[in-house]
Amino acid sequence: MANMADYLSVKVADYTVTELTLAPHKVLHEEGDIEQEVLEYDHGDVEIITLSESFFNITLQWDYLVLADAYALQKFWYEYADCFGQSFYWHHPYSEDSNIYVARFQSVPVFTFVSQFVNAQKIPPVKLGIEGVKA
Repeated sequence: MANMADYLSVKVADYTVTELTLAPHKVLHEEGDIEQEVLEYDHGDVEIITLSESFFNITLQWDYLVLADAYALQKFWYEYADCFGQSFYWHHPYSEDSNIYVARFQSVPVFTFVSQFVNAQKIPPVKLGIEGVKA
């Protein structure tokens, strides 16, 4: 069975010191995209020109996070990754492939305290753009 790495090029992340390791409770959506143009010549030949690199969007969901995990994700966001628009390494926790991917946040993790759980925070789904495979 194919995985994302079959369609992505090898890249080095902007931020390489650590990777996002907090596994989500669910991986909601994976979609691939690539910008291509199809050219059809007068003699009937068809050529496909690739205008961009392949990428995938992954949506991660956590039902609730204990405070330590919520703070770890916030720290990763603010200190390392998207606060500076940097890509980082990420491993798909529910995929059977062993690849480490180069990812970039596509949405902002927004945390809210949950009143019925004293030491928990809720976070809406977080979107990652998968840009390549670790070199």
